[in-house]
Amino acid sequence: MYQVAQANHKSAATWGVRSVIIVVFGLLSAAYGESVTYNARVGDEARVSTTEIVSVEGQPCVSLKKLLVDFGGELRVTGDSLKVSLRDYSATMTLGDTTVWAAKEFTLQQPPRVFENDIFVAVSDVSALFVYGFNVDIRTGQPDQPGAPALPAGRKLSVVIDAGHGGADPGAIGQSGVTEKDIARAIAAQVAKLIGQSCQPKFTRAEDESLAMQERVSLANVQLKGDLFVSIHVGTSNSKTANGFEFFCPPGAGDAISAKSLALARSMSNAMSESTGLLPRGVRQAPCRMFTNLQTPGVLVEVGFITNPTEEQLLANPEHQQKLAQGIANGIIAYATGKTQ
Repeated sequence: MYQVAQANHKSAATWGVRSVIIVVFGLLSAAYGESVTYNARVGDEARVSTTEIVSVEGQPCVSLKKLLVDFGGELRVTGDSLKVSLRDYSATMTLGDTTVWAAKEFTLQQPPRVFENDIFVAVSDVSALFVYGFNVDIRTGQPDQPGAPALPAGRKLSVVIDAGHGGADPGAIGQSGVTEKDIARAIAAQVAKLIGQSCQPKFTRAEDESLAMQERVSLANVQLKGDLFVSIHVGTSNSKTANGFEFFCPPGAGDAISAKSLALARSMSNAMSESTGLLPRGVRQAPCRMFTNLQTPGVLVEVGFITNPTEEQLLANPEHQQKLAQGIANGIIAYATGKTQ
């Protein structure tokens, strides 16, 4: 389990078509003055949306209405309730609440908010909302922007594999007593074996030892000199039905590390879906503290929810761990060889 730097907030507002009545709790600040370009394939059609990044209650956000208009969707607002439609999919949200009711219920990092008579969602939630809510893979950057880089000349790609938690820090603990640190370490060891011929795997920890977050980052940046950083964790939720895997990568609107991290995360997500047969929860660009000083492309994967009793059993199963490791490895290799989709 790994927490994103920002906490969820509750707010309330009403925004309608016939009349506009807005009640906003919290400080609304000015725009960042930057924009982000999203591109996606909606059905058989390529769509692009360039929208301004606005600070709403201290969070970098974009207009949900603008995105939906550009992607051919629709937003209907009734009181605090938001109904979002795109293609043959629909999702319902509530202003001030992080829960999204779609084909499968999932949660955002930040609730949708009202600002200047418009509905905004956090930049870090855009990918998850469209992937998990509408089965649309939405990406930053221009459509023809290349994703993954080629292998460094003359050597294998160096991949730092970080097994979350360890030592005195067990991470999340399941009802059966299985720990996040042991699951992460087992999967990390398998990933290293699977990528060994194509890449050069390196560990932040190969044993059951405690490492502070910045120790891991320092190892990746200085001692191990990795080209990529992959941190393995499990997820937790207040809901025992929450399931699936999801990826986190550094936020950004086109800088090299953010773009490469996003390409790596997408590659791994696609490969894990194939190896496990499970649907991904999406790829989120999120301000995880681990990414703050990381000098290479990096992703954090939560391979499943240890708070879901069924998924806990899977996570403790060596056969399922192998499938997860195979997906992670295949995604890394596809990225390294420039075969990402």
